[in-house]
Amino acid sequence: RVDAGSRGFNFRRASFSGEYRDLRKMWGLRFFFVQDAQGKYFSWVSLFIECGAVAAYLGIATIITELVMVNYVPKHKLYRIAKFHGIDIEKAASELEQQSMRSNEGQAHDPLEE
Repeated sequence: RVDAGSRGFNFRRASFSGEYRDLRKMWGLRFFFVQDAQGKYFSWVSLFIECGAVAAYLGIATIITELVMVNYVPKHKLYRIAKFHGIDIEKAASELEQQSMRSNEGQAHDPLEE
């Protein structure tokens, strides 16, 4: 269901197991792939074309997400260092601090606050 106050996919779903109930809230974008055809015929070619289109969209979404994470999020420098040089938070923070000291000509600030 699409709520009037939000732009996109937003609903809650409950699942029951014994005496417990899990309530999950789901939100995000929903893509619909609509195919128009006659009901009495099934086409393997059409099915494979639809599956290929879905796979292509997922591949494009991965590339766009990586570009945004590496270049535009507030802590993109830390993400870039962790992605390409391994995950060592203390080393990444010290490298960011050294870079910011050089770029700001000695003005001290916390590099993780960017």
